[in-house]
Amino acid sequence: MDFFNRTDFGADIFRAVVGEHDIQAAVVCKPTFRIEGGRLVPDPGEPWPVGPDPLEIEGGELDGELPFYRRGVDVIVVGTAHSPWGEPVPALDVEVTVGSALRRTVRVFGDRYWVEGRGGPVMTAPEPFMSMPLTWERAFGGEGEAEAGPVAYGANPVGRGFYLSADEALGSLLPNLEDPEQPVRSWEDHPEPVGTGPYKREWSLRMRNALLLEDTDEGTRVKALLPTFNNNAHPRMIIEDPRSLKVGDPVRISHVRADTPDGSLAFSIPPLRLHIHVQLEDRHRMYALYPEQIVVLADEARVMLSFRVCFQYTVVPMERRFVTLHEGPVPAEVPDAYVVDADALEPTP
Repeated sequence: MDFFNRTDFGADIFRAVVGEHDIQAAVVCKPTFRIEGGRLVPDPGEPWPVGPDPLEIEGGELDGELPFYRRGVDVIVVGTAHSPWGEPVPALDVEVTVGSALRRTVRVFGDRYWVEGRGGPVMTAPEPFMSMPLTWERAFGGEGEAEAGPVAYGANPVGRGFYLSADEALGSLLPNLEDPEQPVRSWEDHPEPVGTGPYKREWSLRMRNALLLEDTDEGTRVKALLPTFNNNAHPRMIIEDPRSLKVGDPVRISHVRADTPDGSLAFSIPPLRLHIHVQLEDRHRMYALYPEQIVVLADEARVMLSFRVCFQYTVVPMERRFVTLHEGPVPAEVPDAYVVDADALEPTP
């Protein structure tokens, strides 16, 4: 199947065999923007890479592309928390809001340590800070020391604050990023880690959020693995219903800029629409792409919006197949200009 991209954005097609002659395909498009004066302005730089390999970005790793659905819209914020007004603070709240669809708060603390106290370890007051990376290394997790060797905290093996004994905790760090509704009170607390960056496929919250369980006479069993397993955001940073995301919805992230008095970054969801035209010899279909990710690079004041559509087709020998990505809403009928003249194309090697 030949793919043509008629937009200025990074895009590609991905395929997998799902039957003897059936193919599951996905077209993914990733427009990028600069945030200027509260508006998203198309970024004239290099198109965002779209490919099957994971993409390392500051603060995490974005999954490589697969030809399968995600469920809902990932909201991913990569950057640094900054104290307001340029003054050191012991703690602050980074709040991420997307219209009425999502509101999440991450409480950011300066460094704290477990020290000897009456009855066991107690935490020190947080040290004032000017900036703090919003990375998973600063969230709850890490590795504890057991007799048999290191034991990783499955929900975030790269974090800090996970200890298996009071002796191990003494003199050691607490997490800098916490859920204000689930604060750490004791070294024995094991809260769910919270963060705004991309959440790795291998970590346990991805699987836990994707399992559909059912009770049977023999006990609880897995009924299905949901498309949520393909989401790249922390489960609490996913807009579950894409229909709740509207054009013009305000997006605001507090305390992630050092060059504004309150440190906020704000923009609105743009009226961007995309669709594909699928041509299988003389048969034609058209599908709209739907939003699946909002990735904010706060330090750079840049935004990537990812769109996807999945479809299936049956391979017919010698049949020419084409997919073309267009900007705009799906037309009522296939325009003549969309139809590919296979005879006029150069032979495919």
